[in-house]
Amino acid sequence: MKIRSIEDGRVIRPKLYPYQQATINILENFDRNIVIYGRQMGLTHVLCKYALDKLKNKKSVLILTAKSVMSKEITQRIKLNVFDPDWSSNSRIVRNGKTREHVKIETCDGFTKKYNIDTDDINQYDTIIVDLAQFVSDKVLKKLLDILDNDDFKGKLVLASSGVSSFKGTFYRLYTEDDNYNTITARRFIHPTFSKEWYDSTVSMLGKDFYRREYECRFE
Repeated sequence: MKIRSIEDGRVIRPKLYPYQQATINILENFDRNIVIYGRQMGLTHVLCKYALDKLKNKKSVLILTAKSVMSKEITQRIKLNVFDPDWSSNSRIVRNGKTREHVKIETCDGFTKKYNIDTDDINQYDTIIVDLAQFVSDKVLKKLLDILDNDDFKGKLVLASSGVSSFKGTFYRLYTEDDNYNTITARRFIHPTFSKEWYDSTVSMLGKDFYRREYECRFE
């Protein structure tokens, strides 16, 4: 996979930080995953890379997100990471022209209203990624998971969130209580740019409690 650089338009191979590549490797080894990253850790980039790797391997991927603005951001990042004349993209779909496989991005509310989380539609995907899963309503997330469980979904499932909050719903219970899910946590201190100066400056602006929730991925 190659990307077109934002800075100068050159086509280059993307370079992931070690913890980002390690996350992708872990996702490949488990069917049910919960991923929590600190803020500004490149979680969306990791998910886009993971989705496009699936597409390259003749798989179909559905990415659900809690907010329409995030749907646009994910689409833009996936577009940036697609440099191949056989692939086409519109506002919410990236498709490999040679096959039926595609990556589709939908907001959870829109997905619920349009498809009513239809089992037949779910079954066409090999991988389902729920971004911002911490902020998906309990009702929608539970309904989706119930359908996947009852339908004996055999594909990959990734529930991901960048940072956490004091909200303790279905996502929290799965992360803390359900042994069927493999959990991946990436705290800010493993980022190569982390420094004491950055930490002191950020804590002085946000306060320690907010910093811990957003960057250390802690449920409070």
